[in-house]
Amino acid sequence: MRSRLDREGVGWAAHALRRLEMPPDEVRAVLAADDAVLVHRYIELHGERLEERLADQRQTLMHLERLLTEAIRPAPEATSSGSTESIWSSEHWVGS
Repeated sequence: MRSRLDREGVGWAAHALRRLEMPPDEVRAVLAADDAVLVHRYIELHGERLEERLADQRQTLMHLERLLTEAIRPAPEATSSGSTESIWSSEHWVGS
């Protein structure tokens, strides 16, 4: 791999992989690899980790939003149809 990648390219790749929080031992392995399949496997593995982390973060955000919005909106009032569903108006929560 090094034969076709100049020093600047290797530096950029190392920086990008660290910024993506790839473990240091894997960064070293990727940069030292002469096997494209091995490089692909490391990149693919880390991509899967990033996707899992993003899914976890999105789930946490959903829980936070629910917790925080339920804490500030008033209890829903029953309507003539018996519905207690609430919707967001530009100023506050209102019963629908």
